Amino acid sequence: MPIFVSKLQLNELALPIDEPGEYFASVAGIDAGLFLGLPSTASFLYATIDDDQKPDLQIQRRGSVVDVATSEYAGPIELVISNGIDSESVARRVVNDLSEGLSLELNTQEDWVFQARKVLSDTSVSVYSNQYLLEADK
Repeated sequence: MPIFVSKLQLNELALPIDEPGEYFASVAGIDAGLFLGLPSTASFLYATIDDDQKPDLQIQRRGSVVDVATSEYAGPIELVISNGIDSESVARRVVNDLSEGLSLELNTQEDWVFQARKVLSDTSVSVYSNQYLLEADK
């Protein structure tokens, strides 16, 4: 039984979901002649965000090698790396345990911004950490 049904003329929609879990969405287009297209169905996870669990990162550069670690949490972390605070070039990676550290080879001629959040379960994550800026060599 659907928990939410809507007809809209937009490319995105905020869903009124209160409980974390796995949800299924079915979307079908309707053309100007009211012809209903074939539905597309997908599943997605909706997670709660724990405000008290924000991680801290330790970042050190050794030439083109950058070491990233967090000392207070030994679980999975989603690490986000971009070429600037407003950059559209973003890489996301889930690291099983960042407490031992992770070494990355990064271009020293570019700025790098790091951010992370803890993955507490399939349906619970922390807020994102502060953004850490590693400036290019000048």
